[in-house]
Amino acid sequence: MVAAFKRQTAQLLRRLCGSCLPSVQPQAVGMLADMTRRVYNTPMMKAAKRTALSACEIGAVTLEQARQWFLDLEEHPERYRFDSHAGFSFLDGGFAQVGARFSTVERFYGVVVELQYVLTDVSTDRFRFRLIRPPFPVWGEFSLHQTAPGRTTIELVLGGTNRLGAGFLRLPLVRGAIAQQIHKEVSHIKESMESAYTESAYAPED
Repeated sequence: MVAAFKRQTAQLLRRLCGSCLPSVQPQAVGMLADMTRRVYNTPMMKAAKRTALSACEIGAVTLEQARQWFLDLEEHPERYRFDSHAGFSFLDGGFAQVGARFSTVERFYGVVVELQYVLTDVSTDRFRFRLIRPPFPVWGEFSLHQTAPGRTTIELVLGGTNRLGAGFLRLPLVRGAIAQQIHKEVSHIKESMESAYTESAYAPED
């Protein structure tokens, strides 16, 4: 049963992300809605609150350094790359601009998926974005909190903007794949930040 569900999920991802044909996307969205309803309408899910996926690490960097790391991704997209994530490609604007668009290429269950996002909110300690392609109702946020001198919490949170998005993120195999990916992302970001700021020439000027 799990193997069949995994194949169905992988097939759905291929149809949504590997094709832009109008004749294919409605069918894929219908599959997603059906899978989501079956999970969402179980007694356990009806009783559960709409929770988000999150991953968190504490890095040996200041809040200013952590924020600068994100701002520098436009010039250094390679800093985000690891085995299942090909890094950022900015399509319009940079990480400091609301409305900026960027894409990522990631791998889930062996399926290579190109995702596109738009930044919806930027502050000194937060970068909030929304998925626009494929058009799933999903939002995400990087938040930064300095917990001690030279120590900053780096957190990535994902959630649904409505019932469909929340239900999609709770599909067991989808949730497992995304949870694994964002934990790898945050761990990689922490290590990249710490590595980058060991070089004094890279650190932001006061």
